Amino acid sequence: MAASLFFAVLNCFSDLLLPYMMQKLVDNGVMNSDRRYIIMMAALMAAVALCSVFIRYMKNFFTIKTAQGYAESMRWKLFEKVMSLMPGDVDSTGASTLITRQINDVSQVQAVLDSALRVMIRFPVNCIGGMAIMFILDWKTALIILAIVPVIAALSVWL
Repeated sequence: MAASLFFAVLNCFSDLLLPYMMQKLVDNGVMNSDRRYIIMMAALMAAVALCSVFIRYMKNFFTIKTAQGYAESMRWKLFEKVMSLMPGDVDSTGASTLITRQINDVSQVQAVLDSALRVMIRFPVNCIGGMAIMFILDWKTALIILAIVPVIAALSVWL
């Protein structure tokens, strides 16, 4: 899980870095007609994009590995619990119900964990990183957007 979190943060950082680099390319390269700077920044952006692909792959790999490991652990614990039940308890509950719960419920927990590790980490890191970059680029505009954030957050919670 730690590796998944690490690569998720790196992934968000690389996603935020590319637009910042594009802004620098336009401001310093295109506006000054500096062909050498444009080529250097474009090559650097391509390298960051390639690294981003690798980082995203590693994030997905460790996220899936974490979710599957957790599901495997849950299945073993459920299996041990079912095996410790008395035959009458199994008959009253129904073997098919126990099997269905062991397969479907664990799969649902696995899917939720996988989704949570993908989305719930990415959103706050992107928000914080995006605000940091906005303050670096133009702090006056960032203050306006920062004033709107509590309203959007309240609406999101309410909805």
